[in-house]
Amino acid sequence: MKNTYLIILFFTITTNAQLRTITGVVSDDLGPLADTLVKIKGTDNGTVTDFDGKYSIQVKIGDVLEFSFVGFSTKEVKITELKNYNIVMDYGYYTKIIYQKNKKNLLTLNYYSGIKHTPKGFLIAVDFPRIIKPINPELIFAYQFDNNKNDKIDIELRFAYLFRVFRKSIDVNFLYNKTEIENFNFESYLIENLFSQRIFRQNFDIYIGVGKSTLNKNIEKTGYEIGISKRLFRYFTLHNKTIYWSKDFQFKNGLIAYYKNFNLKIEHVTYKKYNELNVGLGYVFRF
Repeated sequence: MKNTYLIILFFTITTNAQLRTITGVVSDDLGPLADTLVKIKGTDNGTVTDFDGKYSIQVKIGDVLEFSFVGFSTKEVKITELKNYNIVMDYGYYTKIIYQKNKKNLLTLNYYSGIKHTPKGFLIAVDFPRIIKPINPELIFAYQFDNNKNDKIDIELRFAYLFRVFRKSIDVNFLYNKTEIENFNFESYLIENLFSQRIFRQNFDIYIGVGKSTLNKNIEKTGYEIGISKRLFRYFTLHNKTIYWSKDFQFKNGLIAYYKNFNLKIEHVTYKKYNELNVGLGYVFRF
């Protein structure tokens, strides 16, 4: 009889220690939340929810699951039994950033050039999440040129989760651009707000901005920007931006692809006589 109890106890302990796959749905008061991070606390094991808010992850009894999404308070759920766990997220002042990449400072180096006018160039981006939490400042500097004195400079200063409006976390970006090519001299300053919005049960990033520009050093214009961005399949981000410069439109359409520490950046920009396809290939260093 004693041996029987020991055998039963052994199998009970073994079963509890084994991993099992559980599933569930993460939502808010509007419906399912796609791209919510689901992570086992204290480990790097995690996943993200799909377009319908569904997730699947391997756990064992005693694990603690962390659910994190920008603009919501992080939720923790202890696994007491192997069943489905459906989670409803609550709005929080700032969401705890759990993504592994945001735990480290990032340095991105890209070969970044224009196909038509400026075939040489580079892009440097420095991300300092450890300096000011959770604002996560990022500085981007890009320079393109050729041998005919054509050149293009882009400077961006980004602040994530700078403030909240109507329970939404707002990013603020400051952008400067100067382009000089073949009798086309364009300079612009832009302040851009970025926030997430659910449209047809999908998560999109919305851009709204305002700025000033100077064309050929004597024509000053005020501009208004609107744009949209969508992350696809965890590895791709598409964006489209339109800036209205007093009767003229500037269009920016692009794709950013990620794979491990590598990235590919493609952007097509048109404004008046300027028509350029910018391509960058780079690597992200973590420190």
